[in-house]
Amino acid sequence: MQRSQYYFNVALLALLVATPGHAGTIARPTPPDPLLDGGATTACAAGADYAAGTDVNGKPVVPADVGAGPVPVPDAITVPLGQGRRQAGRGRTGLGGEGAYVTLDGRKLEPLLNPRPCK
Repeated sequence: MQRSQYYFNVALLALLVATPGHAGTIARPTPPDPLLDGGATTACAAGADYAAGTDVNGKPVVPADVGAGPVPVPDAITVPLGQGRRQAGRGRTGLGGEGAYVTLDGRKLEPLLNPRPCK
């Protein structure tokens, strides 16, 4: 019985060691996918696909943000991470006790929420 366990362990070890050797490498890098590429990073760089105040046929329409003022942004935003998730192997929720939090800087969010108008 011990001999068969020994051979089994040796065969298992040989498989575990040999498996990474069978993994292939990328022969050449793949080109970026246009569907996954983020495209323009600012609203002003969006191009001719969007023209404010006109519809698809070029007829004038009322802009969507008529009279809209800037969105007020606080100095800091604190966001809880992982609230309500079940702890692995414990069978209880993570609502009790201290959780992890992240604080976002409002000054860095300001350009995202209130972009400058395009010229």
